[in-house]
Amino acid sequence: LESGYEGPRHFDFKPPRTEDYDGVWASAAGCMRNYLILKERAAAFRSDPEVRAALRASRLDELARPTAGDGLAELLADRTAYEEFDVDAAAERGMAFEALDQLAMDHLL
Repeated sequence: LESGYEGPRHFDFKPPRTEDYDGVWASAAGCMRNYLILKERAAAFRSDPEVRAALRASRLDELARPTAGDGLAELLADRTAYEEFDVDAAAERGMAFEALDQLAMDHLL
């Protein structure tokens, strides 16, 4: 699930007010260090076969797919959007986010 964004990264971080000049630069260095650690862990997370399976099970890739047509006419023409919508079937479809959440914690911690 890559965003494809290749532009610059911006860190909106304010060092503690109690820091002196050197502390401000230490804070900036710490932010960059944390970013690089998390970047590495995110790459490991995305390449983990168990995570990939959990992502498929959670159907996150389907979130990018439009669920309604363009405009009211298409929505009204789609009987599965309301008249034939199976509420019980929808209620039984879990998103499997808990497994994904635990895998994220495993990679972060």
